[in-house]
Amino acid sequence: MDPIGQYIKFGRVWLKVIGVLKKSDLTVSGMQNAGVNVYNDNVYLPAKSMLLRYQNRALVNSKKFSEGGIIAGGGFFISFGGSTQSQAPKNYHQLDRVIVQVNETADINSTTEILSRMMLRRHSEVKDFEITVPELLLKQQERTKDIFNIVLGAIASISLIVGGIGIMNIMFASVMERIKEIGTRMAIGAKKADIIAQFLSEAVLISVTGGFIGIILGIILTKLITHFAGILTIISPLSVLVAFGVSAAVGVIFGLSPAKRAADRDPIESLRYE
Repeated sequence: MDPIGQYIKFGRVWLKVIGVLKKSDLTVSGMQNAGVNVYNDNVYLPAKSMLLRYQNRALVNSKKFSEGGIIAGGGFFISFGGSTQSQAPKNYHQLDRVIVQVNETADINSTTEILSRMMLRRHSEVKDFEITVPELLLKQQERTKDIFNIVLGAIASISLIVGGIGIMNIMFASVMERIKEIGTRMAIGAKKADIIAQFLSEAVLISVTGGFIGIILGIILTKLITHFAGILTIISPLSVLVAFGVSAAVGVIFGLSPAKRAADRDPIESLRYE
């Protein structure tokens, strides 16, 4: 159902939903530990509403709110209102995290510098805070992910080459076992293209069957990993199609040489072969 206009209970307070953020597809492991907020499980509400509804209203009034500093970033404002030494200890830290958005990526470094200076000034030159720039962490995560993908790609390439060599050896053995059949077919009018098509189709059938089995096992393993290890796995239809196409291509590439070897045999020698 459409959540806009509906109410959710957040703690002891009912809040009206006025908007829903677009779901983030970031699935890099360790994002939360690295300090990058994925935003999918967050509830956002105005700072003033939070201060009035979730804190002691006797300690938070409009005067103290107006005295609080404002951080502006990308068109929205986040308040530090009421965080003064004069308040009771239980109401001292009203905000423990502030998210700032900027319109242009080029402004991130300058904005970070300004925020750091402002926070130092407000905290009496005591650096009891930390500013985390998700973009830098994301770039580091992306570099790690790229290295991981390269390693996996290299392993997959080696596996494909080994599998292709296996298919080629099987097809060479099949050609040697069916030399008389090849000679008989060519003697009754089969062309070289027919022989090539026959053995090439067999090689493709072997590789596609292996690819199909691999896809099924991959889907089962991803479900098991998600269920038992709690690691989110995503199966992309495009990746399945690519895997299927690669398996067929391996059959064509490594089955072509045995097929040509069979087609180039002399019909008379093939018929006399023992």
